Amino acid sequence: FDLQQNAEPINELDLARTMNNIGLIYMEEENYDLALNYLTDVRKIYEKHVDADRYLLANALNSLGVIYTHRKEYDHALK
Repeated sequence: FDLQQNAEPINELDLARTMNNIGLIYMEEENYDLALNYLTDVRKIYEKHVDADRYLLANALNSLGVIYTHRKEYDHALK
């Protein structure tokens, strides 16, 4: 992850995929705060590249919804 962040030029989609995996690991560990941090950043990157792959954005939004559901923040889960 650190290597990807410091690479020139940064490949944002590859970086987002790695961050997504880290976020999913935190989600499995029920560390929802850290998972939310990573997956929110992932969503922002995928929104910039939505034309490249809409599936990636949909997957990130789904993961965020799952986190909000686990945190019982249902209003956020529906957004």
